[in-house]
Amino acid sequence: MIIEEDYGIKLTMAEVMEVATTLVSFAETAMKIEAKPNST
Repeated sequence: MIIEEDYGIKLTMAEVMEVATTLVSFAETAMKIEAKPNST
């Protein structure tokens, strides 16, 4: 894994999945905000 090689960080699979899930949900939220019309 690149992270492990670059920084010497060992992530468990659960930690990797948690980070990935957080990033995906953040991206989805960002897309929803962008998709909203700017009429408030």
